[in-house]
Amino acid sequence: MANEKVRLAIIGTGGVANGHALAHKRNSELVEIVALADVVPGKAKDFAERHGLTNAKLCEGYEEVIELSDVDAVDICTRWPVHDPASLAAFAAGKHVLCEKPMAASAEEAKEMYEAAEKAGVVTLMDFTYRYYPAARFIKSLIDEGQFGEIVRVRTEYLFAGFRRRSAERSDNQRKPDTDQPSSNIIGELGSHMIDLARFYAGAVIRVSGRYIIIGGYNQSMNAILDFSDGAVGTIEASSTATGRPGHYRRSEVHGTKGAAVFYYSLPSQVELYLTEGVSRYVRKGFVTVPVPGATHTENDHEGWIQGITGASRIFAQAIQSGNKAKADFYDGYRSQIIMEAIAKSSDSGQAIDVTP
Repeated sequence: MANEKVRLAIIGTGGVANGHALAHKRNSELVEIVALADVVPGKAKDFAERHGLTNAKLCEGYEEVIELSDVDAVDICTRWPVHDPASLAAFAAGKHVLCEKPMAASAEEAKEMYEAAEKAGVVTLMDFTYRYYPAARFIKSLIDEGQFGEIVRVRTEYLFAGFRRRSAERSDNQRKPDTDQPSSNIIGELGSHMIDLARFYAGAVIRVSGRYIIIGGYNQSMNAILDFSDGAVGTIEASSTATGRPGHYRRSEVHGTKGAAVFYYSLPSQVELYLTEGVSRYVRKGFVTVPVPGATHTENDHEGWIQGITGASRIFAQAIQSGNKAKADFYDGYRSQIIMEAIAKSSDSGQAIDVTP
């Protein structure tokens, strides 16, 4: 369907869907939102009015959307329990799928979704938003060009003071970590993003050592050490226990034998670079802040988030138009799910977990 707009339906019109709608509208030359679905009466209508989507068809659930002949693809913005049934129904109808994270309830379920997508021959994309930020992709391009030499270390962190409110229903005396289903806690909610970003920078993960704790009944913290197939080591952090951090605090670092990069997500149009070769050797020692080529300058954290989803929307639509696979597809979601579960298992056992692909 080269040069044709992708006719898209958004399934689930909650908070995250607002960012998706804005992102798809920024790619209006590629994507047209033709339908909306939500099981809550009146919610899809309110969403349509808020985003100027008055021509979009309003549906009660994903089952109704899947039956629409004028829908090419669906964007699943619900919570993870719906991801599996909605995706499988879409694949059966030959529709492409963009899906929010975490991918599924378990690695087994994620594998089922990935294999079904492969069998159907459709395009899939996981919305691991942070790998689609222009700054993250700029850093990745420098890695691929060899500007940092051999990658030896990656660090990603996500500290979120608001996560404790989501878990406030816990008893203050409950301290046993719920490691049976990491999609339901901070490992999946925040850690899945950081896992994917580390894989984006450094490649395949082969071993995981993790620790997940709950403090005071609701504050959660997850730390993990990742060993990569090419020899690099990574650290992943996700926490609501770090005091003094307002809202979302996210940072990633990449270190190589010839240089390094640091990216703060509250400053999405710039990165800090340290390079030991080329013109950089004439610059003072240490990191230098540089603008991201082609990125719209902003110091607005929310705007950075929209830019990230806009990148995901563009890659998804272009893959559908070209008939090629998109990077960060359901295989990447499946691998992220495996690593999430390995962190939980390692925390329970105190042992490193082998996750070699």
